[in-house]
Formats: sequence, structure tokens, C-alpha cells
Amino acid sequence: MSWFGRLLFGDVQSEGYEERLARQANETPATSGWKHADGSSAPNASASQPAEVVQPIEQPASDPYRTTSGKKVLPLVSVERVESHVSNDKDDVEIWIHLKNESDFEVEVTRVNVLNQHVQL
Repeated sequence: MSWFGRLLFGDVQSEGYEERLARQANETPATSGWKHADGSSAPNASASQPAEVVQPIEQPASDPYRTTSGKKVLPLVSVERVESHVSNDKDDVEIWIHLKNESDFEVEVTRVNVLNQHVQL
């Protein structure tokens, strides 16, 4: 031990890592000063109480819209046909798009972004 360690702790024989580890492994909770949350120092303070059984956490029902890692499943939607319709006064153009749902899930289109135009449906 260095002079600083002797100054702080006195002339105590320092034990090596292996000796300290063996001593700590042989100590029981009652002799080491450790206490449980309920105040008892032994693992089972009263022998009349049975050991508490921990029940596993129930897994939530599988979500068909999410993968096992939790990522969202994106549906496959393809464009079948695109039609443009010009208004009678030639001021406006409507674009009609026919979509085909190729996924197993129902798809609801709520927003369309085409040619920098945004439409909420």
C-alpha cells in the first residue's frame, strides 16, 4: 500500500483481488450487512412463508399490421390507370387515378400528393 493509503486507512494488510472476492462470495446476506426491502437480512426470513412465484408477462395479441420487430407493415398498392379530364372551360384539369390494393389488408387513401398539389380526401 502506498503512503497515501496508509495515511487514510492505517497500516491494514491489503488483501488481493482473489482473497477479497473469495471472502465476499462466502459472506451471507446476514453477515455482510445487506438487507432486503422488507427489512429482513436473510433470503427467507420466515420459513412458514412460501417463496413468491413470478408469473411471466403475457404477450400482447399479435398485431397483423406490425412485424415481430414492431415495424409497421406497408401495404402494396399499385396504380392501374391514370386519366386526365379537362374541364369545359379549359381552366382546370382533373386527374383520375385507379389504384389496386395488392395487400391482404384494407387500404384507405386519405391524402394525395401529385405534382406538388396536396389533397385531403
